[in-house]
Amino acid sequence: MSGPVKHIEIFGHRGAPTEAPENTMSSFQRAFEAGAGAVELDLRRTLDGRVVVFHDKKLDRTTNGRGRVDSLSEDELLELDAGAWFGPKFAGEKIPVLDEVLKWAAETGVRLDLELKDDEIEEFVVRRIKAHEIEDSVVLSSWSVKNLLAARGYDPKVRIAPILVAGLHLRKHVEEIKPEFVLLWSGPALTAGIVEKAEKLGVPVVAWLVNSEPLFKKVKGRGVAGVITDETALICGAAERKS
Repeated sequence: MSGPVKHIEIFGHRGAPTEAPENTMSSFQRAFEAGAGAVELDLRRTLDGRVVVFHDKKLDRTTNGRGRVDSLSEDELLELDAGAWFGPKFAGEKIPVLDEVLKWAAETGVRLDLELKDDEIEEFVVRRIKAHEIEDSVVLSSWSVKNLLAARGYDPKVRIAPILVAGLHLRKHVEEIKPEFVLLWSGPALTAGIVEKAEKLGVPVVAWLVNSEPLFKKVKGRGVAGVITDETALICGAAERKS
């Protein structure tokens, strides 16, 4: 007799970036409509100390702007087009501000993985999460343990998750920061053994990036609790199938 089917959380990586411009409200909405229960997105600081949703340090790749994100104020960033590069029907899409995404998440029930891309944005981010009263639905992630601990300094209950390429220092990370989960690259280091080790330490593993059905089946078989994917609709469909 087979055991119960383990639920796997699907995180849309920057939303649904194969269907809409990454890190925009259109992309997040499409991920939600595809069945993703969570969305991963990136946060950067503006010139005037606000926080917007953006991945790259520079604006050039995904907007009609030029230069660094932190060289412009929030109002100046909101004047840019963040959708036309992807396709004409997305022309006029704006860079989202943090509050816009938090409000949307509160309304839809979508969980958020907010990756801290810049230093010294932790206080602003934690304060806005608390203002929207969705602390239980938001996890802050980062490659920097220092930044995650800084966030905890503003709220000891804030949920955090380190991003790892390998599990070599897994125990150290777990003992030092007591994360909600660990984000582990879906490459050779993601073995059933490392997932089991994490679970024994009381921490689930979320795999990134998982962009094909064969890879999804592989990491699912290794016991991960969730996956982050660019192919949101594809992986949500695979998750719904039992085989």
